Amino acid sequence: SGSGKSSFLRLIPRLYDPSEGEILIDGQNIKNVTMESLRSQIAVVTQNPMIFSGTIYENISLGNPNASMTEIEDVCMMADALGFIMDLEDNFQTILGQGGITLSRGQAQRITIARALLGKPKILLLDEPSSALDSNSESILISNLNKLKKNMTILFIVHNLELIKNVDQIIMVHSGKIEDVGSYAQLQSSPSYRAIYVNPEKNDRPHN
Repeated sequence: SGSGKSSFLRLIPRLYDPSEGEILIDGQNIKNVTMESLRSQIAVVTQNPMIFSGTIYENISLGNPNASMTEIEDVCMMADALGFIMDLEDNFQTILGQGGITLSRGQAQRITIARALLGKPKILLLDEPSSALDSNSESILISNLNKLKKNMTILFIVHNLELIKNVDQIIMVHSGKIEDVGSYAQLQSSPSYRAIYVNPEKNDRPHN
């Protein structure tokens, strides 16, 4: 916590710009394209689920108003949301209050993830997407994200290091700077990585 991980993610859709340097996507400076063009390729899931007044269907279809019901059910399955939605009396027509007050935080988070996936973004940014999920939903989500990485670039922040064993690249951040980069296997020789992976309780640095 406090190492700057969320700040790095916010730079990509230009929620703010870096004071130095530049951000490139496919070799192109993101300042050289329109904000609309950039953000149309990106989906963001924050730590705090964003649920709007309306039905579950309306909340998810915001990701792509032209999506078919089959497509919506597919992304709900990937987000491990389909089961609890179908258990509700009105299923997708269940009306939600502002902020999803009728849902648990984990259920609300799964709906926001489904919404993000429905837009089929080229870049998916997830800020601790599994923080509100139980271990089973967490495992399903990470497994499904690994399947999706062929179609999109996925960047996600985690504190649970067990979730990143199969990702392509791990980026360690400390005090606003990238400290180490590599795969799970490559980082086994990194002293800083081993300090938090092997003995996390002995390391109080804001470091993930």
